[in-house]
This record gives sequence, C-alpha cells and structure tokens, in this order.
Amino acid sequence: MVAHSLPAHAAPRLGAAAAARALVRACRRAHAAYTERMSAPVPDPYAGLHRALLAHAGGELTITFDELERLLGAPLPDDAWRRVWWANTPRVAHAQAWLAAGFRVHWVRRRGDTAAVTFARSGPPAHPSPGGHRRPRL
Repeated sequence: MVAHSLPAHAAPRLGAAAAARALVRACRRAHAAYTERMSAPVPDPYAGLHRALLAHAGGELTITFDELERLLGAPLPDDAWRRVWWANTPRVAHAQAWLAAGFRVHWVRRRGDTAAVTFARSGPPAHPSPGGHRRPRL
C-alpha cells in the first residue's frame, strides 16, 4: 500500500483527499441528475406557430387570429389585441417563435373577425426547433 511509504503525518491527508474525491463525485452525480430533470423539454405553447412558419416556403404569411389560436391550441392572451404584443423583441418568449423561424411581424390588423397578423421572412431560421426558447407566458 502506498501509505506505508509516506511519512506518518501524510497518511491522514490521503484519507482526506479520498474523502474529498468521493464528495466531488457525489456532487457531480447529484448535479447531473438535477440538470437532467431541469432540462427536460417544456411544452412550448408557441411551438405550433414556430412549426407553421418553418414549413412556409414563401416570403410572407398572413394568419388570422382564429387560425393562430388553432395552431396554438389555446386562445391568444388579451394583450395580443395590443400592437406592442406583436413587437419583434427577441427577449419576449412569444416573439422568439417567429424570430427563431426567420420571420418578423410585418403588420397586424386587430379588427373583429378579420384580425390577422402578417409575418415576413427576415432571413434563415435561427433555431431549427422551439426547444431553445425560454418558457413563454400566455
């Protein structure tokens, strides 16, 4: 055993070093388990819009609010009736759905049954899927 060739005062250090390595390994396992649990895919309420924009081959796409709600599988929030909600702001989760697909909001019509939004292609998609998005708030 290596401890026999070490001075007597070094033997306790070997035990402390081994304990420290064991503690580091245990922390790494706990961190890996936590990270795996926390990085599990979160359902993205705007994934339907993102997929529709990725699949669209043209330069512009106009979607009525009714069609958009069908894509999302949920009603749009009340704020969607305000122009500011449709700003092309990358920090906003719902805007990331169209920005990551390579589109920007070109115009919004917010009148009754004809309410619609037109997305215009701004470049290639930044993300192939919405998995890179933060969890959006509806």
